[in-house]
Amino acid sequence: MLVGDFLDAVGGYNEGESERIKSIAEIVRMSTTILMNIQLSKEDRITPHELWPFTWDKISVDEKQKYYQKKRSAGEKKQWKVF
Repeated sequence: MLVGDFLDAVGGYNEGESERIKSIAEIVRMSTTILMNIQLSKEDRITPHELWPFTWDKISVDEKQKYYQKKRSAGEKKQWKVF
């Protein structure tokens, strides 16, 4: 076996393992989010991306801004409900 063939085989194996780990991590994150959100009120529920962000999750700047504006407005509404 040539060195190049060996490196190609190792690279392919690493890609496969990476995909396997990603799928397991996604399942764990989703199940954890579901179990956590059962116990929270509707206003306090979070998405799986908020609970445990992964390096392969790509969230745009616009999505982050929308999220923080939503949280801010929800917090303001919650304050008014208290008074």
